[in-house]
Amino acid sequence: MSAGPSKSALRSSSSTDRVLVESHRSSHASKSALVAILKSVQEHGLPTNLSRQSVKRARNRELNATTPLGNLFIDINLDLKNGSTRSVPILNPAALLWAECKKCVAFGTFLQKAISECHNYMSIALYTDEVLPGNPLKGLNQRKLWAFYWSFLDFQQNLGCEELWLHVACIRSSILKQVSGGVTQVFEKIVKTFYRASYDFRYGLPLEIDGATVLLRAQITCIVGDEAALKSCWSFKGASGIVPCVQCTNCVSDASDLQRRSGNLFTTSTPHLNKCVPNDDQKFLELVKHLDSEKPNRTQKQFEQLEKAFGITLLEGMAQRVESLLHLGIGPCSTLMYDWMHVYLVNGVWNSEVGWLLDHLRDPELATWVADLTFPGSVKGRSVTGVHVLEKRAWNSGSISCSASEGLSLYQVLRGYLMTLPPAQKQQLQVQSYFALSEVLDILTKSRFEIVDPSDVSNAIEKHLNIRLHAYPNSTPVPKCHFALHLGPQCRHHKWLCSCWVHERKHKEVKREGGAMMNANVSVGFEACVHLERFFVIIWTSTMSFISGF
Repeated sequence: MSAGPSKSALRSSSSTDRVLVESHRSSHASKSALVAILKSVQEHGLPTNLSRQSVKRARNRELNATTPLGNLFIDINLDLKNGSTRSVPILNPAALLWAECKKCVAFGTFLQKAISECHNYMSIALYTDEVLPGNPLKGLNQRKLWAFYWSFLDFQQNLGCEELWLHVACIRSSILKQVSGGVTQVFEKIVKTFYRASYDFRYGLPLEIDGATVLLRAQITCIVGDEAALKSCWSFKGASGIVPCVQCTNCVSDASDLQRRSGNLFTTSTPHLNKCVPNDDQKFLELVKHLDSEKPNRTQKQFEQLEKAFGITLLEGMAQRVESLLHLGIGPCSTLMYDWMHVYLVNGVWNSEVGWLLDHLRDPELATWVADLTFPGSVKGRSVTGVHVLEKRAWNSGSISCSASEGLSLYQVLRGYLMTLPPAQKQQLQVQSYFALSEVLDILTKSRFEIVDPSDVSNAIEKHLNIRLHAYPNSTPVPKCHFALHLGPQCRHHKWLCSCWVHERKHKEVKREGGAMMNANVSVGFEACVHLERFFVIIWTSTMSFISGF
């Protein structure tokens, strides 16, 4: 009987093979990462010092990199609740843009073309959201962070490309809990990095593009995100307040029942904006100042009721922050853009209506009908067909729960199924409402790739909400139905509708980098590492290969 292979036989036959097989075992690295590291060593040589401290020193040298438009990495000073300050590193937008144009000729050429077609200032869109790297089930996840990206609205149909959204900051939520004013203060500080002395986007930035100097003038005109992120930036209450919409002065929640006391008020379930009295940035500031003056004169309970009535949560220093942003032309009413993906497909209008529709149809064959379909490889390969969602929904009730990508696949499939129903059943209001909802999603989906008429957006949304109101008269009102009504006016104002599909894809990169770091302690080393990784990804891997015209 053989004693088995000897210890030496179990080892690779050569030392180079042992590098390939064993070097990444003690500290995990994927095979693709190992190959990339070895190729880099082959090209650039082996560093003299090999330790974590050496990596940190090399990182710090990169953090100190400079450009004609300032350092690539700068610090913002945050005022803490305990009265002290804390410095947090972020990427300098002006310097990063200069470096991107210098390194990636395709990006610079694309930007130069957009500048030449712009007759005035280019429009900057700023996006923010909370991202959760690491284990989402962990009770205390120190890696949870707020990410900020920015791009130019002038890129229009190309805004779906991740490489056109530049990174500006990632700051952990655990740090923001210590900051006076939380996200609102960080948001203000990040906005002001676009208006720093000598590097103010409004007065022109000289960019080096393919050997020529091009002057870029731009200003922030759009803040895009889901409702939770926008609420955090401006500290309005949203759906949890009596006044749920920051862009309307006379829209109240259905639960308040205030519309019965005054003919000038309307609720979030109203399927049009005919009664809407638009809010503006100056009125918002006046409300914040009024809350600030009333706080010393009221009990905590009385003041909380006043905040709820105004639809604003007053934070320390908020009046000064809002006023300083208004001086830059940035306010919650003039720059806000709701992300239609979250409005419709993330616990949104589509999710609630599909749940009610399935309760109405009660067809046990629907899940089987969908499962028998053959989906395109691009959909099936990413496991976003949504088939399992309908199977799970068969024994549940209420709003349907699925990812936005699954919803985007399912909405067309469900419309196809409803088209097979008998003519009399297709005339039911519930079915007609879904057909109208599908038309809205058709237009919004098209807006990802081409300019759509704002009137078409508004008309389709109002038509659907009107039918929906009659089809489900006893249903629970969904505040996002009202937010949807603003998509048409926002499309007209900004000349484009942003959706967060591209940002969700960018979140995967941040999650990968933040989740791989083993030390998420109280220092700002975590932020510095994430920013440095994002900088290298932006600068050294940008190819622009799938942008229109490249």
